Amino acid sequence: GNPYGSRLIHDIRKWAIDKKIHVAAPCTHQLTCPMANGKRWCHFDQPAGSFPRKIFGRLPTDHAVTLEKFAYLVLEKPGDGTNQSIQSS
Repeated sequence: GNPYGSRLIHDIRKWAIDKKIHVAAPCTHQLTCPMANGKRWCHFDQPAGSFPRKIFGRLPTDHAVTLEKFAYLVLEKPGDGTNQSIQSS
């Protein structure tokens, strides 16, 4: 995940909405992305373990666990019959 990748995901999301393809995640709304024109970029952090030192040596400042950044998009095919209504109470 980086600003370039986030911009690419945003462009695909916009294209999908224009083609009436449902965006399922991470944002379930079909509106303009609120982060599209800002200095912030859409991404998530996930802790990920490093390789053992005997495989790839680490510097003393390296950590065994790092936060990997990523961006993603889940689209639903229109009319595939699997769409289910989700209602919140």
